[in-house]
Amino acid sequence: MGYDLMPKNKEASSPHGMLFTWPLILNETGVCYLLGYGNNTVDIGSYVYNGSRGPGSPVSNDGFKVTASEAKVMAKLFRGYVFVKRFIREEWDKKTEDEKNRILSYKTCKEPPSKEFIDKVESLAEFCEKSGGFRIK
Repeated sequence: MGYDLMPKNKEASSPHGMLFTWPLILNETGVCYLLGYGNNTVDIGSYVYNGSRGPGSPVSNDGFKVTASEAKVMAKLFRGYVFVKRFIREEWDKKTEDEKNRILSYKTCKEPPSKEFIDKVESLAEFCEKSGGFRIK
């Protein structure tokens, strides 16, 4: 069971199979704060409940509602993330193994996201732009 995004606009193709990546994408891109969820809430993985959104949370597959305006904001955040991380990934790939190991030796540094992860976020941006809002099931 993954996270299926069910758009209001039925012509928007719905992404499927984000079992492990959906919560990670929300946190990594900052979209989690738009939805009241994230690692920096009181308890990691908790959700700041807002009953006007319908049941559940953005990471519970239970019909959480994302409005059309929120979907547009999500698309912009996703696009910004893709722009920055794609550049960082390209620069990372130019580095030698010794340079990469030196950078990774710092506790605050980690390898940039993979091209596949960045592409998945970009496809989510396209979905959000076309969706007209959606539910998470």
